[in-house]
Formats: sequence, C-alpha cells, structure tokens
Amino acid sequence: MEDSVLLSRYQETLSFLNLTAEDLQLMAEFKELFIQKAQEFVNKFYQHLTKFPYLQELIKKHSTVEKLSKTQAEYFISLTSEKIDADYIKNRLAVGKKHMEIALYPNWYIGAYRLYYEVVGELVARKYSPGTELYFKAVNAFYKRINFDIQLAIENYIAEQLKYLAAIQEQVADAAGFISSIATKTNILALNASIEAGRAGEHGRAFGVVAQEVRKLAQESSKVAKEITEMIKHNMEEIEKIRRQNSGMM
Repeated sequence: MEDSVLLSRYQETLSFLNLTAEDLQLMAEFKELFIQKAQEFVNKFYQHLTKFPYLQELIKKHSTVEKLSKTQAEYFISLTSEKIDADYIKNRLAVGKKHMEIALYPNWYIGAYRLYYEVVGELVARKYSPGTELYFKAVNAFYKRINFDIQLAIENYIAEQLKYLAAIQEQVADAAGFISSIATKTNILALNASIEAGRAGEHGRAFGVVAQEVRKLAQESSKVAKEITEMIKHNMEEIEKIRRQNSGMM
C-alpha cells in the first residue's frame, strides 16, 4: 500500500481519537525524559513479563530479552515523536502481524500496556503538577497515542488471523473438490460395472450388488462434498465480511 493511501486510511482514526498536532508537540517535550527513563522502564517491563511461563516460553522460542529490550526501548522513546507518518503506522501494523505469527495473544499484548499507562503518569508528573490542566492534557495525549498504537496492532493481528483461516478453507475446498472428483469417477465405474453385471446374468448378480453399493457410496460422497463446498463458501463470505469490517470498509 502506498504511503499516501496508508496515511489517508488512518486519518479518520486519528481524527476520531482527536489526536492532534498539538498533542504530538506536547508529547515531544518529554523526549529527553523518556530517553533517560527508557532502560529503567524496559527492565521493569520484562521483569514483569517473565514472571509468566507462557511469555517466558515465547521469548525463549522466538528471541531474547536483550534483543526485545532494545526494540521496546526504541518504541518507548518513539511515543514522544512529533509525527505519525507511514513508517510509524507500518511499524505498528507489523507488530500485530508478528504477534499472530508467534501466538502472542491480544490479552497479553493489551495487558502489558498497563505498565505504559503507569509510567506515563509518573513522567508527566515530573514536568507538570498532577491535577493541573497541562498535566491532564499531556497524559491524555499519551493515552490517545497508545490507544492508536494498540488499534493498529490488533487490527493487523485480526487481519492475519483471517488470512490464515482463509488459507485453511482453501485447503479444505481443494480436498472437497478432490473427493467430488473421485466420487464422480467411482459413480461412472459403478454404473459401467452394473451394466456388465447385467450382461453376465446369474453369474454377475453378486458383482452387480457390489456395484450398486459402490455407486450409492459414490453418490453419498458427492453429496457430502457439495455440502462441504457450500459451507466453505459461506465461511469465506463471513471471513471477507469480518475482514472488511475490521479494515473499516463497511
């Protein structure tokens, strides 16, 4: 997707969140403070995450705390960026795709942001007194940005899930088509066998009974294959509907 199209697509989301240029400028004032706090925050972040066996296994299987800490620190500091451009959006979408690939479920991802909400309040309080208008404006600006980031990641997580489901449906459709093809061929063979059994008279009676049963089985298999095809068609329509809803196309 071209950068201009990507930005245009998410402009409505930014407007809905009321994430403004003023908000971005306000967050940028905290850049040095976020840089100073980054490593301390990341250490706390992964100390918390690694308390949970499932997350421990994911990290061990796909990366290391050291590598992830670097990426997390970069993201932490990026919250003070004065711009949200195409690269920023692509990065957040890529997070959702990666989470789908490694099976990091949304409950873990969204839950981890609790630590971000906490540290934002603490850092803003170092510059503006809690309870003042500027304090609330700054905290709200960060919360809106975090909300936007979560939306992007979850949207692409769902999109990747739908792609995966669609791929499975296509595989099942291929299998159903193969079954239908075999059923058709078997039905023809059974019909020919019945004709030959009839010509053989008394000697072909037993063979004729078998041929009839084979033909019946082929017809039933063909019926099941058609039913599977109809179910797949319905499921694919539902997947497409969800995909369109998820991407804001409806």
